Amino acid sequence: MARVDPDKTLGALLGHSVGEMLGHGPGDRVPGTQMAFRLADSLIARGGFDPDDALSAYVSWFGTKPQGLDPATAEVLRRISAGADSYAATSIVAHSGGGTTALMRSLPIAIGFATHPEGLRDATIADAGLTDFDPLTGKAALLMNQSVALLVTGGPRALSGSLQDPLDIDDRLQDVVLPAIGGVRRIAEDVAPREPQSVATPIAVAFAAYYTFDSFETAVEWSVNVGGDAAVNGALTGALLGARFGATHVPHGWVERLESRAQVERLHSGLLQLAG
Repeated sequence: MARVDPDKTLGALLGHSVGEMLGHGPGDRVPGTQMAFRLADSLIARGGFDPDDALSAYVSWFGTKPQGLDPATAEVLRRISAGADSYAATSIVAHSGGGTTALMRSLPIAIGFATHPEGLRDATIADAGLTDFDPLTGKAALLMNQSVALLVTGGPRALSGSLQDPLDIDDRLQDVVLPAIGGVRRIAEDVAPREPQSVATPIAVAFAAYYTFDSFETAVEWSVNVGGDAAVNGALTGALLGARFGATHVPHGWVERLESRAQVERLHSGLLQLAG
């Protein structure tokens, strides 16, 4: 069985948090990070993915009236809070977007299920479906989580090997991932300001950053300044580059600014135990 590299899993969590923080502004009380924390707590407490518990955690957090949540996800959680089931709520809000929030929060699954590919797949797709009707959201989240899991268990060679035959990737994701693998950054630079709400956009940015930069700091700075939703771009780029380089490559000054640093480290420990 593959073994998890603790430095790289911590790098992914820290990278996600500081990437979103840099894109959002001072502090890190932002929706993607906060929902990821709720998901991680649920995974650890339940010893795996429990969709009812995860959704309850999201609804409870929504009750604190968080700022900055995208309108579509907020409307889904509002309807569930009022008594609707998840399927009814997401189908009503189906055409309003919001998938990038689901994409951002799912990172803990990549760590907790890093050595369990089938569990990772099932949990990622199920979690995305709790708040987003479009199957593309689950596919994008799965691509990210599979990539992070490969990086923390097998390193860059394992990830690159998995992308040699990309036919299993949805063609809307292929269109942005394949140029990135080829070292082309222009596709991401074109799509980021034009389609910021598409789940394919932060995938384009994160993979372009991964394949065209050799520095965590430079990659994340580019991702939050390329256009579109800076917080989403930064979070996904930070997760990929953090999993590639490890926690020691995340700038110390950025980590020091994280209000939730102790929480990240606590959750990291619990997720590592889950991963086995």
